[in-house]
Amino acid sequence: EANPGATVTLLNGATVVGAGTATAGAWSATFSADVPESTGFDVTVRITDAAGNSGTSPVQRIARDITGPRITSIGRAFYSETNDTI
Repeated sequence: EANPGATVTLLNGATVVGAGTATAGAWSATFSADVPESTGFDVTVRITDAAGNSGTSPVQRIARDITGPRITSIGRAFYSETNDTI
């Protein structure tokens, strides 16, 4: 939980990889660096309030999921010679 207006910084080691702002106790942040597709990387979140107090989360491993959805069934398709509709 973070104070409204607090700065949220996403870090990969000492490198800043994203940032955001807290609102009403919740926060969100946007990555400014690409997350590797298969290997991912370690991220910590640092939240700093207006007075300069900060706290850092434990390290979390993240990776981008690039696996497409699995098709479990395909409905019937038909072809009409009059309007080329499938």
